[in-house]
Amino acid sequence: MAVALHHSLTNTQPFARPARGLVERARDGLARLVVLWLERHADLRAIERMSERDLRDIRATRWELRRELSRPFWRG
Repeated sequence: MAVALHHSLTNTQPFARPARGLVERARDGLARLVVLWLERHADLRAIERMSERDLRDIRATRWELRRELSRPFWRG
């Protein structure tokens, strides 16, 4: 008589949770990234509202302003 051996197809090891420090670092890194994106977005909106005189003061042209505003805020 043949004997069938059954092997489990799943991992028999208990689920290992990531180290607490790893999760906290990932969360903090994500929070810093979101804050950076919000700051960039606000900066771009401020640049958008600049007058011609303001642009001359920083030695920028309207064309440079449009080019800067066309970039996604997350690209920096």
